[in-house]
Amino acid sequence: MSVVQHTVVHPQWEGHQRSPHNIALLKLARESTLPFPTRLTNHFELRTGQKLYVLGWGQGEDGPALGEAIFTTLKTEVQDLIDGSHCNRSTLWRGEMPQGMLCGLNHGQTASCIADSGSPLLLLDTPKLKVDIGNPRLDFLVGLNVDGAPCGTPRKPDIYIDLRANDKWIESEIGSWHASEEL
Repeated sequence: MSVVQHTVVHPQWEGHQRSPHNIALLKLARESTLPFPTRLTNHFELRTGQKLYVLGWGQGEDGPALGEAIFTTLKTEVQDLIDGSHCNRSTLWRGEMPQGMLCGLNHGQTASCIADSGSPLLLLDTPKLKVDIGNPRLDFLVGLNVDGAPCGTPRKPDIYIDLRANDKWIESEIGSWHASEEL
């Protein structure tokens, strides 16, 4: 297990969940040996209806769990992407979602649970729609879950920070870490 060496919170974070800058970077004391997805950049256009994947703890068959029972099995959930303008329509979030955010609605069309805050929204390599045969080097991190309706609410999409909206800040911070290591 690697220890966090340095943490930096986005300077424009407004102190509430739906801030498009509700993000922090953690620098580990040593480089991870585990594969991780590449961060999606503005060179790729996402579209409403595109299949993305979320990793999270979610609710079990008996509804949401509490305490340690929340973290029993990590789940992968398919979500249909909804861009910000569609998500802000009167039938969904009624203009309450700021720019720099995305929405996703799972195939059960229910909201995720509180234990899923911070969950990654991923564009995965899924040949024949099978996650387990894809190439992890072709996976991309798109966003992070920050808000949504109460657990299991029907037809309410989850809200994600679009990491592309924070790309310049992320690159600047990571660059400054590498520069300080070279000194």
